[in-house]
Amino acid sequence: PQLLAFRITAEQQYLLSLYAFEAKETNIHNAATTAVIDLYNRYVKGTAGVAWENLDSKIRDVLFDLNYRGDLHDVSDETTQKTSTPFDDVAFAKQFRDAASSNKVGDFCRVLSSNNWLDDPNHRGNSWKIPRKRWQDRYEHLQSGRICPP
Repeated sequence: PQLLAFRITAEQQYLLSLYAFEAKETNIHNAATTAVIDLYNRYVKGTAGVAWENLDSKIRDVLFDLNYRGDLHDVSDETTQKTSTPFDDVAFAKQFRDAASSNKVGDFCRVLSSNNWLDDPNHRGNSWKIPRKRWQDRYEHLQSGRICPP
């Protein structure tokens, strides 16, 4: 009954909704970050890899995007051993894991520049089937940090 008598102005409603949205956005971002760190630790880092917080921020950004698309789990040893996965090139998956977890940006750029990522009908063999525009955006993101050559 007391709440029914409580009134707030339109401006107060607006400010309250901004606060609630910001809090929800922060919670979602934190959950997504926790998920990608967990996948990095489980599938990419291994026992000798660099800790997430010490990775180059551009590499973390690309790993975050890979997780967003659902690609990051495809690089694990156990996943790449199965022939039913969309990406079962064990050697390339290992190159990717090694390049990312070593924090060697040059190696990461070389792996990222491979055609194995692209959804290209002319590419023989398996690929992650990433649309060319998305792959280019990832690579350009690394170039913008002067990490990968143009």
